[in-house]
Amino acid sequence: HFLGNEYFTKYRSRPEDMAVKGFESTYYFINLLLNYNGSFFQHLNENQFACFHDFNFRPVDLDKNEETDYYENKHVFIMQILNGMISKIW
Repeated sequence: HFLGNEYFTKYRSRPEDMAVKGFESTYYFINLLLNYNGSFFQHLNENQFACFHDFNFRPVDLDKNEETDYYENKHVFIMQILNGMISKIW
């Protein structure tokens, strides 16, 4: 598994869950930008680029106007890394 091998080569330890989540988020959004540059927000939930978990981004409007203030991932998940294997815990 690429992330585990590269991380171990550089830091001499296994990646913690935050490193895995950071890699997944970066990989996901870079691929969305590269493939859907002109229509990025319409494709926020294209899970073909999700490595470990699916995303469910929904708009949040704080002041009830016409524009979205930000998007939030409503798909909450917990992951476990045990002996180098990544698994979901529901």
